[in-house]
Amino acid sequence: MRVGFIGNQNNYPFVLARALQRRGHDVRVVIDQQHPLDRPECRYADVPFPYPDWIREVAPVEMGDVVFQTSRWRTALDHVRDCDALVLNKFGYDAATRLPVPAFCLTTGGDVEFWANPDAAEAFACAIDGQPHAREWIRRAMQLERVDWPSLAGVIDAAPTPVRRMALKQLFRMFVRRQRAGLRRAIAISGLPDGVSPAMAAVLGACRAANAPRLHLMMADIGWIAPQPPPVNPVLRVFNAARILWKGPFPPLVGDWESKGTDVMLTGVALWHRRTGRAIDLRLVEKGASVAATKDLVRALGIEPLVSWQPELTQAGVFDEYVRADIVTEQCGTHVLGMAGVEAMAAGRPVIANGRPELYTSLSGPYPVAQAATAEEVAAQLDRLSDPAVRARVGADGRRFVEQHLSPDAAARQVESLLLSAVAARCIRAAPVSAGGAASG
Repeated sequence: MRVGFIGNQNNYPFVLARALQRRGHDVRVVIDQQHPLDRPECRYADVPFPYPDWIREVAPVEMGDVVFQTSRWRTALDHVRDCDALVLNKFGYDAATRLPVPAFCLTTGGDVEFWANPDAAEAFACAIDGQPHAREWIRRAMQLERVDWPSLAGVIDAAPTPVRRMALKQLFRMFVRRQRAGLRRAIAISGLPDGVSPAMAAVLGACRAANAPRLHLMMADIGWIAPQPPPVNPVLRVFNAARILWKGPFPPLVGDWESKGTDVMLTGVALWHRRTGRAIDLRLVEKGASVAATKDLVRALGIEPLVSWQPELTQAGVFDEYVRADIVTEQCGTHVLGMAGVEAMAAGRPVIANGRPELYTSLSGPYPVAQAATAEEVAAQLDRLSDPAVRARVGADGRRFVEQHLSPDAAARQVESLLLSAVAARCIRAAPVSAGGAASG
C-alpha cells in the first residue's frame, strides 16, 4: 500500500510514517512547514537534507494556500496523488476532499480546536491583521469574488480596522470549511480521549465527523529513543517538559481545562524545599502563554535560586535535557499527559504529572507516572523520588509501559488495518460488474 502524509506537527506523523515503512508500505511525506519542530532532519540524524525522494518539501503551506488552491498546495497534493491512502494532519485535511482515496486524520489538538472552529475567526483576524501576507490574502479573496482589486487597493489599505478584520474573518471561515470538509471525509480520526476537550467534541460533532471511528493514538519512538542510564548529579535535577500555561485569562479558544498546572508544580517544589531544606536544579523553558506570570510566581515563592530558564528548545535540546535530568515534570493541571511526558518515560526517566488515570484506565491503562495533581502530592513525589533506587524503578516501569502500549509499531498496525479495509472496500466499489454477475448466485 502506498500511503501519503501531509502535515507533520511536532514530527508526530513522521513517527507513524516510519513505522508504516518498517511494515513494508511505500510512504510519501510532504514537509509543509519550516519550523524546526516540524522537520524530520531536526530530530533524526538518519534523515538527510536535502530529502530523499519519498520526502518532498513544499513549505511553508499556509491557510491562504489551501483556501486559494495555490501552486504550492497543488504541488503538495501532487506528491501524494498516486497514493492508495492518506494520513493527514494540521493544514492537510483539505487533501481528503481533493484526492479520491481513504484518509485517516491524525489530529494533534489545535488543528481541530482552532483551525476547524469558526468561533476562532475573531482571534485569527486580530493576530494576522497588519502582517504582510494579510493584504495579499484579502486581494486574492476579492479576486474570487470577482471584485476589481486595483480600484479598491487604496480603500482597503486605508480602511478602518473593523473592515480589514471582517475580510480576514471571512477568509478564516473559508479555511474552516475546507478543514471540516476533510474531517468529514475521514475514515477514522485520532484525537484526545473522550471527555477531555469540549472544543474538539463540538467541532467534530458540528462537521458530522462524530460517527467516524475514534482512536487515541499516543506514540513514543522507542526505536529512536533509547533508555538512558541515570545521571550522576550533585543536586537533584528536574526538567519541566510541559509548556508554561496556567494563568488566566488564557489565549482565545484555549479552555480552562487546558491548564498545565505549572503553578501546582512550582508550589509543590517550594513546599518540598521549605520542608527539607534541600536544593534542586529546576529547569524551565520559556514556552507558553504564562511565562511572565510564572517568573512572578517563582519570585513570590522565594525559589528563584532553584530555577534556571532556558530559551525554547529544539527536539534535540529537549532530549538532551531528558538525558541529564533525574526527574521530568509534565502537566500537573487539568490537561492530559502529552508527547513530552511519554517520550520522557521512553527515555527511562520518572515523570511527575497528573496522568489523569480516570481517563486512561479503559484505554491502555493508567500511565505509570508519579501521580501528582496538587502541590502536596508534588512535594510527596519529590520526597519519594529523592531515592535513586526509586527513581530507577519508576523510570524502568515507564519505559516498559511505553514499549508494551505506546510503540509506533502498535499504532501503525491500527492505522494499517483501517486503511487496508478502506482501500479494499474502495476497490470493490470501483470494480466493474460482469455481464453475468447480476444474475449469478
